[in-house]
Amino acid sequence: MIPGLVNLLSRTGLSIESGFKLIAYIGAFTQLTGIFLFVRWLGRSSRGAWIALLVTAFSLFNVKFLIFDPFRPDHLAYALILLQTYFALKRKFLPLLLLTLIGSMLREFTLIPIFAYIFMLTREKVERSIIISRASSLLYSSCLP
Repeated sequence: MIPGLVNLLSRTGLSIESGFKLIAYIGAFTQLTGIFLFVRWLGRSSRGAWIALLVTAFSLFNVKFLIFDPFRPDHLAYALILLQTYFALKRKFLPLLLLTLIGSMLREFTLIPIFAYIFMLTREKVERSIIISRASSLLYSSCLP
């Protein structure tokens, strides 16, 4: 997917190397913006969001490595996985599925949020059935003399 986007950019007169660098910078920017917004939404704290943004910005792998190696395919995957996690926590399956389909063309680890979502739903169903069976057996046993 990234090479296709670079190909489209090269048709506008941008060199291939500059196209990869542009996507690398866009990926870094969207990742940092996504981390800030996600942490602020999750923790309801702007201070925590700024700390998470700074820690990510100065980490070796998340931003620096991608900018110094612009030919990697996963620049946009990090921002997508944040958005997928948001949709999983909000229990919005269709946007999660669509982003998973798009993200799977970038990197395989974008499948993790949908698997976590399915696991979470399955676990809740099992817990509900256990509670119902225990409540019904308790009700049944209380009716016995």
